[in-house]
Amino acid sequence: MKIKNAHSINQTLFRYLMIIFMVYVLFITTFLSYIYKTQIDYLNDMEVTRMSLYYRESLDNLLLSCESLCTSIAKNYDIQTMLRTDNKPETTEFYKEKVDINCKTSFLVQSYAEEELPLAILLDDGRKFKSGNFTLLEHDIVDDSFYQKARKGPVTWWHLPKSNIFRRLETDLYVVTMPLVNISTNQVNGIIAIELNQTALNNALNHVSSQPAYFRITQDGTPIWHLGDEALAETGSYSQSLSNGWQLEVYTEPSNLNLSFPPELVCIFIVMLLIIIVTFVLTSRGIYNRISYPISVLATNMAHIKMNTLDKPMETNTEISDILTLYSGYNTMLQRINMLIENSKQEEKEIRKAQYAALQAQINPHFLYNTLDIIAWQIRMKDSESALNTLMDFSTFFRLSLNRGKTLISLKDEFEHMRIYLEIMRVRYDQGINYSIEIDDPGILSYYCSKLILQPVVENSIQHGILQTPSQSGNISINAVRDGSDVTIRIKDDGIGIPKEKVDELNAFLSDINKHPEKDQGLGYGIFNINRRIKLSNGNEYGITIESCCREYTLVIIKIPLLDKEGTVNV
Repeated sequence: MKIKNAHSINQTLFRYLMIIFMVYVLFITTFLSYIYKTQIDYLNDMEVTRMSLYYRESLDNLLLSCESLCTSIAKNYDIQTMLRTDNKPETTEFYKEKVDINCKTSFLVQSYAEEELPLAILLDDGRKFKSGNFTLLEHDIVDDSFYQKARKGPVTWWHLPKSNIFRRLETDLYVVTMPLVNISTNQVNGIIAIELNQTALNNALNHVSSQPAYFRITQDGTPIWHLGDEALAETGSYSQSLSNGWQLEVYTEPSNLNLSFPPELVCIFIVMLLIIIVTFVLTSRGIYNRISYPISVLATNMAHIKMNTLDKPMETNTEISDILTLYSGYNTMLQRINMLIENSKQEEKEIRKAQYAALQAQINPHFLYNTLDIIAWQIRMKDSESALNTLMDFSTFFRLSLNRGKTLISLKDEFEHMRIYLEIMRVRYDQGINYSIEIDDPGILSYYCSKLILQPVVENSIQHGILQTPSQSGNISINAVRDGSDVTIRIKDDGIGIPKEKVDELNAFLSDINKHPEKDQGLGYGIFNINRRIKLSNGNEYGITIESCCREYTLVIIKIPLLDKEGTVNV
């Protein structure tokens, strides 16, 4: 057979090696690129984490300084002294006290913060104090829910849309409050409040880094402050918890970090890639030279053998074990082919011998004589109808036996051939032999099998089983069961039976077609001939086995494949 677009081993091997080389280089390049990207991502994460820690530290410094300022004012001697007085508003003593406390408060604010912060001291009795030039609102704040919550709680941070303490135009204010406790009575007399606007938070972050970033602070999941380009919020975020419980989220593009891969590592990767490429090229060349030549020699020898007989073995001097195995396997294959040819010839001879023996057994002189005697007796008894029926059965029996010289017969005809024989035997022995035939799947009757495999077994059951009983009468049951592409036929008689030792001996002969009984084993030579024909034609998994119980029954089991008209196994 000529194959289109065939190439020599040299071209094919070279092409495959080049493909492997390209795939290998692609794999190494992809691997190194992955390492490069992983390292860059790692450096990005480290840098952004470091930046977010700086941002958190800067904001915490601002928040903690406000809380420390509140604590310092709450413990201040002058403030505590003021709490123990009972100066009513609108009195001279109150105005003097107010000026003194406002000055002290402004001084403390300047010592804690770089810029002036609006701080207020609000008391339950209505007195109000402040720092700096900020103006307090005139309304009474004592009854506000904000004031009551701040008075009862610990240090608390608030996000307010507008100030409810100072007169300010800014919106979105951030207020820290602390209860003001009278140390002498241990009772809360008011609150301390510091307000921060967005500018204060912005200034705390702008001096830390100049990298483009987007900042957002959330309180209980709700955004309360943001700074920077909001478009960066689509990038990865890094979250840090602030000291007051707020959450700081930092968003930045990795490209904004201006990170670079270490040049030493880049050089190492390039050197590794070059070493791998050179090693692969040298190795591929060696493989190419060691494999190409022996295979070319192999192809030449194959072409030479194709033009000659199958009995010329191959020879090679290669050191490659796989090619040596290929050569050895081919030579072994040649030997087996020649052996199979010889075995096939021998099996063909054996089949012809078995077929000849079957043909010889088709015309049993005793059966012929006895049947003609039955017909003559029926004529003498003036039973012309029975004589005619017996004669017609006899004619059909021999027609099916000859089967026009064909070796295959349909199962329908094979069962009919057996039935006619049983019917003739039933007439001969005066109804003393009864039979039944059961087929579980009538569809098997359209398939084929080797001819003359059932009638000789039935004949054996009558001659060596039933007729050996004292009454010389009995029953034969035939049962056919389909099993996929096979059929199992069981022929059982209630004759004299066979001893167990004899059954084992018979099955030993039947299991091996190379064993031949030296004398009649009580079954007749016909059953061994049938078994041999079945195994030679279909394989050792098919054939005949025997089961028996002495003086009770004998069961002959025949397993054959279902064949089509051409002799092919039906699947």
